[in-house]
Amino acid sequence: MLERMAVAADIREDISGEHGYRVGRLSALLAREIGWERDACNALDIAARLHDIGKIGIPEKILLDEKTLRAAEKHFIASHTLVGAEILARSEIPQVRIAEEVARCHHEWWDGTGYPRQLKGLDIPKSARIVALADAFDAMTHGRPYAKAITVEAALDQIAGLRARQFDPELTDHFLALVRRLAATNEDLDAYLGKAARNSPFLRARARIKELLAQGRDSTALSATPPPPGTPLN
Repeated sequence: MLERMAVAADIREDISGEHGYRVGRLSALLAREIGWERDACNALDIAARLHDIGKIGIPEKILLDEKTLRAAEKHFIASHTLVGAEILARSEIPQVRIAEEVARCHHEWWDGTGYPRQLKGLDIPKSARIVALADAFDAMTHGRPYAKAITVEAALDQIAGLRARQFDPELTDHFLALVRRLAATNEDLDAYLGKAARNSPFLRARARIKELLAQGRDSTALSATPPPPGTPLN
């Protein structure tokens, strides 16, 4: 159920569909680095995949805008933290409770200038502080419609520059060391962090959904003769 929700969250913004999986894996590795138990790390891995579930409620024309977002649009996107938390709220499943916490707080900043509640320092749940680092790194190194991808080292330099401003300073130090070690020992860091995605039947289904949506936007596809009833989509 959680993996299906994660796929739904990323379906429009991330072409590969692997962003949530990489963020989850990197978050779990950082949690392990600072001494979390294996079960807690696994729970965070799953929860972190849902950090952007609230983007389901963001209009595509805003979410995929290649131009600099206007103030009103930025405010609209900021609301995805509250939307996501509400989607995940009031669950009795531990992983979903963590996911709600992460969805709500992963854009809070260490110095209190983040959103949605301007939490500061240790008032920000540690799970969200961990995911914030993993999410920012993955977004930087893979890009978005409004920002080009940069190298791993350039991303780490930017994150280091935001230590004690956007990110927990102690966690930042652990994160920088972890990613540099992973990059040194894995020739393809993406493949290592996205391994769970490559093995996911839901992600394979997502690729087909993406293809169908693209066809739906194409007028020639819309006018094409539909397949006979009962034709398998795959």
